[in-house]
Amino acid sequence: HVNPQIELISTSMTVVPTFSVHFAYVEGTRTAHSDVCDKKMSPVLKHQNRCWFWAKSVDEEQDVTVVFRVPIKLEAISIVFGHAQHADDTLKNGRLEVARQSDHPGDDGEGKCGLFTLLKHINGDRMLAWKIGEKEAEMSIACLRIVTSKAQKQWILIQDISVKARG
Repeated sequence: HVNPQIELISTSMTVVPTFSVHFAYVEGTRTAHSDVCDKKMSPVLKHQNRCWFWAKSVDEEQDVTVVFRVPIKLEAISIVFGHAQHADDTLKNGRLEVARQSDHPGDDGEGKCGLFTLLKHINGDRMLAWKIGEKEAEMSIACLRIVTSKAQKQWILIQDISVKARG
């Protein structure tokens, strides 16, 4: 599938140096990567060219926010947390939220986001998946975010955020 284009991806979490939030969401289709991060931080990285987003000192109500270039008709979202070698680096207690476009069309960046609503709770899963149901109305969104509901000692690792849009 092809991830929709974004205006920005940002985080309020404390990022492990060189493990940028930009590694979690790749626009377009996945192709060969040669990401640059501190590969000494994990033995796994010696054998792959792709880095991930890693956050430490995780506090309550911190987030990763994705702002789409234009609103999308959301069909599905999948998020891969942790790694086989870092299985505990997941979000233990959090939320996946989405927002329609702000009522102030001149806004840019996170100002494009209207009020966020809960899409799904996150409870330490390595893989989070959400898909629009047959009975749900088509959802046009401008932003999505992953929010921590409680502080946690474990780091958070996000390998991938994949978004499927209609049309």
